[in-house]
Amino acid sequence: PLTVNNLSGNAIHPENYPNPFSDQTQITYSLSKTGKIKIVVTDMAGRDVKVLLNENQNQGTYTVTLSGNQLSTGIYLLKLISDSDMQTIKLTRH
Repeated sequence: PLTVNNLSGNAIHPENYPNPFSDQTQITYSLSKTGKIKIVVTDMAGRDVKVLLNENQNQGTYTVTLSGNQLSTGIYLLKLISDSDMQTIKLTRH
């Protein structure tokens, strides 16, 4: 898993399974403190393809599902953005 630590004390640990995926993939992440979370899938040109989540969440571990139905075959970036951190992971749709 990927980890970001900063002065505010928040840490994000996003990971997905399976990767590569065809039909869907599960994104699991942990928050070390309460705050606003946004999860966005972008193409390699940086264009937003899908917003999976944009809401306040409490400290804890969460899982969201990304459906591949509306995505073409290719490589995408998943950005998990909190109040003070951002973490990016690469997703492959086949």
